[in-house]
Amino acid sequence: MDTRSERAYAVLLGAAYGDALAMPTCGMTPEQITSVYGDFRELIDADASHTTMPGAPAGTVTEVTREILAEASALLGGSFSFPVAADDVHSPTDHTHARRCVLRAIPVGIATSTQDPEAFADAVWEACAEGPTTRQEFQAAALIAAFISIGLDWPDSRPMDIEGVLWETVNYVASMEPRGSWSAEPDVLATTRRAVNVVSCQRSMYFSEFTKAFGHPSTPTQIVPFALAFTLHVLLGFSPYVARLGGDTASCSALVAALMGSVLGASAFRDAPLDAVEEVNHLDLSAVARELVALRPPAPGDPREQAEYIELEIAPSGPSSFEEPGSSLRTRQSLFEQVSPPTPLGPVRGDAPAGRLIFMGQLVLNQSLRTASFPEAGGDVWADDEGMRLTGNIEVLRAAQRMGVEAVSLSPIGEGPHASLIEECLRREGIVDAGPRVPGMDNGYQVTITDNAGAHYTVAANGAEYAAPRRGWAEVAQTLGPSDVLYIDGTLVGTAYGKTHPNSVPATEALLTLPEYVRIVVDPSRAAQTPFGLRSDNVVLVMTQEEASSLGTSVVGDRSAFDACRTPDGAAEKICRLFDSHSIIRAGTAGAYIGRPTHDRGRFVWSTSTHIPAPSTNKSDLPEARHVYSGVLAASLALGTPFERSVLLANCAEVLAASGNAVAPSCPPLEEIEAAADALEARADGE
Repeated sequence: MDTRSERAYAVLLGAAYGDALAMPTCGMTPEQITSVYGDFRELIDADASHTTMPGAPAGTVTEVTREILAEASALLGGSFSFPVAADDVHSPTDHTHARRCVLRAIPVGIATSTQDPEAFADAVWEACAEGPTTRQEFQAAALIAAFISIGLDWPDSRPMDIEGVLWETVNYVASMEPRGSWSAEPDVLATTRRAVNVVSCQRSMYFSEFTKAFGHPSTPTQIVPFALAFTLHVLLGFSPYVARLGGDTASCSALVAALMGSVLGASAFRDAPLDAVEEVNHLDLSAVARELVALRPPAPGDPREQAEYIELEIAPSGPSSFEEPGSSLRTRQSLFEQVSPPTPLGPVRGDAPAGRLIFMGQLVLNQSLRTASFPEAGGDVWADDEGMRLTGNIEVLRAAQRMGVEAVSLSPIGEGPHASLIEECLRREGIVDAGPRVPGMDNGYQVTITDNAGAHYTVAANGAEYAAPRRGWAEVAQTLGPSDVLYIDGTLVGTAYGKTHPNSVPATEALLTLPEYVRIVVDPSRAAQTPFGLRSDNVVLVMTQEEASSLGTSVVGDRSAFDACRTPDGAAEKICRLFDSHSIIRAGTAGAYIGRPTHDRGRFVWSTSTHIPAPSTNKSDLPEARHVYSGVLAASLALGTPFERSVLLANCAEVLAASGNAVAPSCPPLEEIEAAADALEARADGE
């Protein structure tokens, strides 16, 4: 059944509804919108203070709809006229021509098929003909028209199909010959790919995080990538939140609604009062939609019914940044190949410089006390003072240096005697101290009391490390290069037991501004915590089997994660599926298991696991060497070492560190690590 007329009607009516929904807020800042209207989710009257349409009744459309319908009338030879006043100019800007091009692309997409690329490009260009058009303005208009045209012809009408339409649209417009004059504005196609990649890797972000990642779009060439990415973000249907973003909300809201209507039809708007818009503005858009669709060639038909059809591919994936570029593995989570990809791993890296290890974690001073035995309740014992030193996560930084990689600490540092000790230690060890400063507060510390039997108790006092300034990490995150690796400590930024860590906000802001090419190594810690807003692509989560079970259970809320994590390979695959990311399950002398998220032809994620061996040792429990493991893994990736070799080196470093005689495990020399890894590889080759 040909559903194109129904979807075309949803495009026009959805655009008018989106325009009317945003009518009261257009031209206002987000703060003004919240102050005047609050958290509205339906059609409302314009406030009396509105500068251009004071008191306009709910459902009133603006010149946004007038532009769309004017182009529809032109395409239909002027056979329709619409009672939309020409002087309803609602938010005059310096981008009137660009705005007109983008809005008039909506009916062009309904009336024009993409089967003939040259004819399609001509139709889009004709819609932009009323003024000088830049290359970016043509790209923006072509993207809107192509999405709607491809959406109307798409054989299915499901939320999951939006990804496929997006992928087809961007690649279709990218294949067109450039048109328009030169402009210094950013390339709209590149911006769209980047925006869609962010959303495809961060589906869980809140709307507030969405605007932090992309800002508040004001020009049409900014609005189009935003609208396309927002369509993927909401996925299940049109969201009224778009009318509260600020700026040119009417254009943005109308575009998002039109795009979603072309794929999902009327189901994109759930219980929205679409009829009210036609009634208030005396519109009858159903006939217009039918007439525009009649200008298209016959429906191409469902490709699945063709004899040569094998399987409908929604949106192809490729190898992630942890694989060789020519790999056949489909492990990339972003919809498009990255505009600025990470520096490759392996031999193809060439002469690219080594990256740095950027440490977003907590540096803890530990005061060690040793006693013969613990006192009875209320009693006292004498203890020997074994001194105060940095412990735990500092081994991540030391391991990176031992591997020959520059280590940069972003741990917050206050002011006071503890802060001075941390600064002195970093300076003495040659670690770059780029952490944010917290005035008026000293760093915390912990006291560990150990008895002669080896039992110990630890008491911690929090300080400046728990008070990272809001933009303290985001500003540094934006400066990271394609070879750098970011290490994230879950104890410092995670969320657990329903409580949000004080550093979760600055951590989320840093992740949202982090360049997409940066690889991330996440250690959820024994508390099994991960930062909110963590993306999927270029990320590997490193943990034990028990931590995977705890983390998985906190995500799914039932025993399915516990059951899946009964084995280390099952844990690797479960974490991989839950987070759509690579995972590593550390199993001590049993080695490690790599979980890879793999896409089938419909971009459904399933997972596979790969075992990487480790040297044998007399010690069966290696918990204290976890930071050595993470540091060697991250440093190896920064050096460009292939992924599986990096995991092998980390396995060897962990076992060698735990096998030493030192009280606290530290990273062994690089030569020892490589020799152990070479021996394991040689043994595997001989078997």
